[in-house]
Amino acid sequence: MEQSRVVRRLADLQPGDHVCLLFESEAEHQAVLTPFLRQGLEQGEKVIYLGDPEVRKPGVVLDYLRAENFTPEPYLTSGRLKFLEAAFVCLRQGVFDPDGLLPFLRQETEAALKEGYAALRVTGEMSWMLGCLSSAEQLAAHEAKIHGFLPERRCLALCQYDLRRFPPALLLAVLRTHPLAIIGGEIYENFYCLEPEQILGPDRERALLVNRLANLKRRRQMVEALRRSEQLKALILDNISELLLFQDVEHRIILCNRAAAASLGLASDEIWGRHCYEVWHSRSQPCEDCPVVRVRETGERQEGLVLSPDQRVWLIRGEPVRTDEGRLIGVIEVIRDITDQKRAEEAFRTLVTHSPFGIFIVQQGRFRMVNPGFQKITGYREEELLGRDSLDLVVPEFKEEVRRQAVAMLTGQSQTPYEFQFLTKDGQVRWAVECVTSINLWGERASLGYFADVTERQLLERQLAQAQKMEAIGLLAGGVAHDFNNLLTAVMGHCDLMALHLNPDDPLWLHVQEIVQAAERGQSLTHQLLAFGRKQILKPQVVNLNEIVTEMTNLLQRLLEEDIELATILAPDLGAVKADPGQLEQIIMNLAVNARDAMPQGGKLTIETANVYLDEDYASSHAEVHPGIYVMLALSDTGHGMDEATKSRIFEPFFTTKQMGRGTGLGLATVYGIAKQSGGHIWVYSELGQGTTFKIYLPRVEEARAPTVRKEAPSPATLQGSETILVVEDDEALKAIIARALRLYGYTVLEARHGDEALLLCERHRQRIHLLLTDVILPQLNGRQLAVRLAVLHPEMQILYMSGYTENAVVHHGILRAEVHFLQKPFKVKTLLQKVREVLAAAPENPGDGRPSPPPPPE
Repeated sequence: MEQSRVVRRLADLQPGDHVCLLFESEAEHQAVLTPFLRQGLEQGEKVIYLGDPEVRKPGVVLDYLRAENFTPEPYLTSGRLKFLEAAFVCLRQGVFDPDGLLPFLRQETEAALKEGYAALRVTGEMSWMLGCLSSAEQLAAHEAKIHGFLPERRCLALCQYDLRRFPPALLLAVLRTHPLAIIGGEIYENFYCLEPEQILGPDRERALLVNRLANLKRRRQMVEALRRSEQLKALILDNISELLLFQDVEHRIILCNRAAAASLGLASDEIWGRHCYEVWHSRSQPCEDCPVVRVRETGERQEGLVLSPDQRVWLIRGEPVRTDEGRLIGVIEVIRDITDQKRAEEAFRTLVTHSPFGIFIVQQGRFRMVNPGFQKITGYREEELLGRDSLDLVVPEFKEEVRRQAVAMLTGQSQTPYEFQFLTKDGQVRWAVECVTSINLWGERASLGYFADVTERQLLERQLAQAQKMEAIGLLAGGVAHDFNNLLTAVMGHCDLMALHLNPDDPLWLHVQEIVQAAERGQSLTHQLLAFGRKQILKPQVVNLNEIVTEMTNLLQRLLEEDIELATILAPDLGAVKADPGQLEQIIMNLAVNARDAMPQGGKLTIETANVYLDEDYASSHAEVHPGIYVMLALSDTGHGMDEATKSRIFEPFFTTKQMGRGTGLGLATVYGIAKQSGGHIWVYSELGQGTTFKIYLPRVEEARAPTVRKEAPSPATLQGSETILVVEDDEALKAIIARALRLYGYTVLEARHGDEALLLCERHRQRIHLLLTDVILPQLNGRQLAVRLAVLHPEMQILYMSGYTENAVVHHGILRAEVHFLQKPFKVKTLLQKVREVLAAAPENPGDGRPSPPPPPE
């Protein structure tokens, strides 16, 4: 017999069901009958109880209901609950006939439906059957007829059989005729039930045989299905990586999977029936705050962490297991080793907590999480940020760009971090770099962001860009100065030669002097350009800045206005620096003049020296600065100060804030070049209305100071000579004026335009050449290479280099090699002659020819 459904609870019974109740005690009887009656009344059904007054009076059944706080009287009054005697119902023409029950059921069912009830629910104790049915076959036939009547009708029948009253033969007939059986309060699907036609048909034995055979097959199929189900359950359990235990309410282990057994190091049969705390923790009592204990106490799911003696972290989850009636019968314990997860979480938490960078989560445009690094950068506390609009911290003009860039990163259109300005809590405007990625938080999309303060980097980038710009301008200035020096040297040379042939009373004399003065002004400009480009010739000495400042004090007092106070703060233990003293004086003079012009209404100029150590922190925020020991020279004024735009350009050549005609714009450019070429650094600090401070840092040296030796300039009488001089210069005009001047003063002059020409000339000239006067920068061979080649042909020859450009073979970063004779362009004729005589006089032998001396070149 196939069943379309499986009844698991009394409440699941439906009209059409035919159920037998088999009981052995009043308690079993009451436990089923009371809810059966009550459920029918509460579901809008009509309930009839067919009783046997000799066995159990109606009052007993009513007491069952009252014991459950259910009041039956209203239902009795309305007729929804009726108590009838079964013997009376089955009387037919005064004779007791069990088959009389079928017309009664049909009649009452139709009446109940007409009266508006949902169905008819009938029950009664079948003791009266013992008196009217003489055999099990008669009982089976009677119940089969009832069973055939119930399907497809709105009628539900519960037949009550007291096991203490009925003989086994009759009870076997009962099992053959009821699809559902209630035994011990539990409902079972009755596989022994036969269909009515199998009981009432002519070939009942064959039908019974077929039924038995089908039952055997079904039982085998059920056993096989159960076995496969158990195997499948075991396979599933054993392939779950988590540890699974099923414990009863006494903490005894009833079931465990392979992972749990392996973790315990025991076989499953060694675990079964033992307490979990015994096998797991070697304890005699449950652990404190055990999730399984809490499940038993609360009846609800519980979860908790347990740290094992070997320092592993276990997540324990207890799930309650209940019967269909809701009774707790055990707990499923799920155990997972989350040690690695916890360690990873702790590492991530440590990273987020101690990261110097800002880490944040934004959801629906508002902050949901900010780490301490983010709080430190912005100055806001966590409670001030959570829930706040994430763009509140962005400077207004950057908000739209930040929104656009963030969307591009979140949608995968960009992978480039973006920079913007933000406001700190105290109102500072700083630069940040940020990148974001999309994450899932609490089931919704969110943005995880990285945030770093790059204000110092921006400052360094600007400083580097400024330094590169200054370097480029310096290269340009040096190149211009080099070519201009050749022109100035030629102009000044011609003027000197013209002056030799003019009397002071000659009208042309004044014009020559004006030309000379203009050339000298041009010479001053080229010197300043070379200083800025760090290409002037320095003669560094070990000096003490305090001495230079002290010697200049009187000069500075005269330079400054009367209403400007001059103060000096000089460190008594000031270290020495190696620099050109004249260039240091020029730095002080230029900065003092600059300070004077910044204080038209008077003020104070303070000159300060100090020993300082520039550490890594200072170097990291100042481009081109290396950590180390320095000597500082600082000049501070109380003038009108500068804004950022002005401050960014003050060291550029020809940039000036002064009125037209009051400055060339080369003063601070010169200071910048001298400081750099001396191996130092210069930084300016200024605010509008607050004054300006220039700080020059020069490397401190430990060298001993050399004694000062003053050289007397040679007198004009010694400028003439008779030696042979080879002049090599690619500028024809300059070469011509140099040769003419030397010949005028008695020298024999050989001329060459470049190195190859000079080599060929020397090969042909077999007599002695006393001096090579050569430009350093030449086509083909440079001056240094030419001197080396000529030294083979004329080893006695002295060398005098001339150049207006310092980045060459004889000058390294503006520092003249000690053994080299050098003449920097532009120069006057007198300067040329003095240098020539100085070099020749230093030669081992220097015979003259006694020629009369021409008049001295003009001063």
